[in-house]
Amino acid sequence: MNELNKVGLNVKSAVVLIDREQGGKENLTNNNITLYSCYTITKMLNILSKHNKIDSSIINKVNQFLKDNQNVRAKATTQQTTNSNKKKRLSFKERSNLCTNKIAQQILQIMEDKKTNLCCSADVKTCEEVLDLAENVGPYICLLKTHVDIITDFNRDFIVKLQEIAEKYNFLIFEDRKFADIGNTVKSQFGEGIYKISSWAHITNAHTIPGPGIIDGLKQISQQRDGDDKKEQQTVNHGLLLLAEMSSKGNLATDNYTKTTVKYAEENNDFVIGFICRKKLSSAPTLINMTPGVHLESKGDAIGQQYLTPNKVIKENGSDIIIVGRGIYRSDDQAQAAQKYRDAAWSAYQNALK
Repeated sequence: MNELNKVGLNVKSAVVLIDREQGGKENLTNNNITLYSCYTITKMLNILSKHNKIDSSIINKVNQFLKDNQNVRAKATTQQTTNSNKKKRLSFKERSNLCTNKIAQQILQIMEDKKTNLCCSADVKTCEEVLDLAENVGPYICLLKTHVDIITDFNRDFIVKLQEIAEKYNFLIFEDRKFADIGNTVKSQFGEGIYKISSWAHITNAHTIPGPGIIDGLKQISQQRDGDDKKEQQTVNHGLLLLAEMSSKGNLATDNYTKTTVKYAEENNDFVIGFICRKKLSSAPTLINMTPGVHLESKGDAIGQQYLTPNKVIKENGSDIIIVGRGIYRSDDQAQAAQKYRDAAWSAYQNALK
């Protein structure tokens, strides 16, 4: 690749017949090159095994070899290594200018303007509790994450009031719906029903278990701006987050699931704006990484939640936004707690830019 770059060719993609799964894709990704492969070694083994063309002992040997020889590093010249070391993390402002999705652009700009990369998770069960929390933490957050289906007294007036608070304090609303069905079903779940999520939430999220059709289904609803009922006409731009990793112990969002989710995001970055994840997953600057399970003091709870500190998430793991729930909404002084988390996350971000 270095030799091609020397003669003025800007390499964006590489196509191979077989991905040996020994770090080649990661090496290329680190150099902003997307790898497309016809097969992976794992897929080939599965096909051969299915048709009884290969002995299980050979499969075990190959799998052990792959396990023992992961992340083979590409040889680099001294000049390449020097350039890599000098590569700086882009600021939120710089990344905002690169976005084509309006919500991605808007959230990065809010983060820059308000000096905050904090999302507060409103895991409370009444409209009044959500609105009080939004009012208390509004000045310190870039996003408020809701769970509308746990609210016991939901009504449309609640949505109007929440939108007013969001506009007042300049933050966006993220409905943590975690869609996980086929495209046709999620269209109804997103756009219809009693919640009509697409009419008020700027951001929502989805598992990729059903395949890319779930992205297409949600995107179709997002693109519907005109309706017969003007009162229900959508006026909200949307961004979709994909659940690539989770913070609960023993979760299955790992390995190939995560890799495939990143691939779906990069292929649909006009609508997909990033990930729910534990660390930075893509070199694409327009994809935003949001990490839940963040706490300044606790290391976990009794039912499998695993916490990380803001510094670990932002500076060390390369994520962009911390998502904090219990550390804020259970505090006796929610505003003070939000400010504390905001300061810790923003400080970690500023140190990461140095």
